[in-house]
This record gives sequence, structure tokens and C-alpha cells, in this order.
Amino acid sequence: MASICVITASTIGTLTGFFSAWYGGHVDRFFSTVVNIIMALPGLIIVLLFSSIIPGSFFMIYLSISLVLWLEYFRVVRARVMSLKSEPAVQMSQLYGFNLVYILRRHLWPSIKTDLATLACFGAGNAILILASIGFVYVGLRPPDAELGLMMVELFPYYSDAPWVLAQPLLAIFALVLAFNLLAKGGSNDAID
Repeated sequence: MASICVITASTIGTLTGFFSAWYGGHVDRFFSTVVNIIMALPGLIIVLLFSSIIPGSFFMIYLSISLVLWLEYFRVVRARVMSLKSEPAVQMSQLYGFNLVYILRRHLWPSIKTDLATLACFGAGNAILILASIGFVYVGLRPPDAELGLMMVELFPYYSDAPWVLAQPLLAIFALVLAFNLLAKGGSNDAID
């Protein structure tokens, strides 16, 4: 679930952020307004609203998490492309008549790919946390799908007899989110070096 949410969100956010920054004007105002409207509500509330419409629906959970995650890609890509658009190399490519695909591949993509990889790692960790959170309140995935938030709820009555049983899904969430955050940190350090 986290992987497909990140792939969808990164694709939509990168494309909309790029077109918004590159074309500006009405396109930029439209996408910026959509982003501001979605950001008016906390992301977890949006996921809970969508997930409670059809509890346990894989598609609704996927759609809601992707809807929350694409905003960061949009904002980062838009800001980076707006700053890169005024660089001399990009302007010279435009003056020489190179097409948009060439400019994207040659000048823009090398500058934004590290940022996108870092965002993907953070996004995967956030998707896992969101999925566990909605499973904890019974609107996440349903059995037979394995879901860490629902596992915690089902194992909580056995805490006094066997606390290590409840610790297993908690440690799994902790390890997954920590691993993605460390991957993101490693990617950002490579970009600095």
C-alpha cells in the first residue's frame, strides 16, 4: 500500500508541480488553489473521512493517502522548477530552441531527482503511519489483509498476560518508519556531498 501510494503521489505531484511552475499564470493559480484547499484540513482527517465512507476498502484508503501525499511533491517540485527556470543554462536551452523534454531531461531532472527520492522515503514512512492509525480506529483494511494498526487493537486485551505480543506490531511500525527516515537522511546527505 505504501509503495503504490508513493508512486501515485510522486507522479501526480511531480507533473502538476512542474507544469504549474513552468507555465505559471492560470495553471499555477489553479493548482496552487487546489493544494491550499486540500491543505486546509489535516491529512489524517482527510484519510479518515475517505476511509469511513467505505470501511476496509483498499481503493478508498489508497486514494486518500495518495491525495494527502502528492501535496509535498507539488510544493517541492514547483519551488525547485521556479528557481531553476531562471538559471542561465535553462534560458540558453530555450533560446537555442530545445524542446521541453530536452530541458527537463538535461537541466531540471538532475536537480530535482534527489529531492524526490527523499520525499518518497518520508512519504512511505508517513503512509505506513497513516495506515496503522486508521487501522487502530477500525476503518483500515480488514482481515485477511495484514494490517499493523488492527493487530495492535486485537492484541491489546492480552497486554497484561503477554506484553511482548503487543510489542511486535509496534516494533514493526517503528522499524519500518525508522528505516525509511534513515534512507531519506542518507539521500539528503548524498545530495549535500
